[in-house]
Amino acid sequence: MDNRQHVSIDQAAPELHRLKIDAQPMSDLLSGNKTFEIRNDDRGFSVGNHVHLVCADGRETDRTISHIPRGYGLSDGLCVLSYRAISPPLCACRGRGAGKSCKRRPAQQTGRDRG
Repeated sequence: MDNRQHVSIDQAAPELHRLKIDAQPMSDLLSGNKTFEIRNDDRGFSVGNHVHLVCADGRETDRTISHIPRGYGLSDGLCVLSYRAISPPLCACRGRGAGKSCKRRPAQQTGRDRG
């Protein structure tokens, strides 16, 4: 059975997912060297959703999910989130990881992310 899925960018209404990220992957993402992550597929990610990434060192950035391959040899429960920059950014740091001074503008959040 073929469980591969492709989702195009205009199929989803944006939601905001707040996710933690380690320091090195955050640096790679902010430098532009990294444009994707392998994540647990446990939040109902959809193309077009926004992701607010928070690093333990205080850096924060926002991205839009542009592509989500599932299957293709990935274990069940995993997906690849391909990112593109949000324009304009959702947060005051403009995606540069300005740290604790980052103030997110109001955005639609998933029930899991409120709190």
